[in-house]
Amino acid sequence: MSSEKKKSDVNIKAMTIRELKQIRNCQKYSGIVIKKMDKHLTFRWSCLEMLDKFVGRYKNSLLGKWMTSLNGIVLGCVKTVIKNDCLIIEDQNCLHTDVSFYFIIFSPKINRSYQCTVTKVEKKYVLGKLFDIIPCMIKQVPEDVSIGSEVTFKFVRAEFKGKLAMLSGTFDGFVEAS
Repeated sequence: MSSEKKKSDVNIKAMTIRELKQIRNCQKYSGIVIKKMDKHLTFRWSCLEMLDKFVGRYKNSLLGKWMTSLNGIVLGCVKTVIKNDCLIIEDQNCLHTDVSFYFIIFSPKINRSYQCTVTKVEKKYVLGKLFDIIPCMIKQVPEDVSIGSEVTFKFVRAEFKGKLAMLSGTFDGFVEAS
């Protein structure tokens, strides 16, 4: 058996600031905000030359996950600021740095309607993607829903596998083409 860690097959594309602006223009109550998070990170001392790369990996590892401190699901990062005062403490053999992240956060509200694209149709429910990032399960769906349909659903609850979030709700209606 190999002692290597298996990489997750889940590949999530981060939301960009352009996509955020488009959603805010189309959906008045989208539940998306930008929040700042200050974080103290520790890396091996030899990582100083590649600090941007390792901070980027950390930032991408949070995509699609629920962050209790931010009260929402991380969709992307607008800006990252690495403080200039990194420390390498002699007897610790590691690099200490403070980083400020400006995350795009989705905070769902119970009984509020959200728009998603259907990705799979089953007998009792459909699966979809909200903002092309967050998976959602919608129940009480009419039979004429097909893959690729744009629907709205009333948010009921969030389910978690680890920190990855999946939204659950009931069918609210079809999105009218503009």
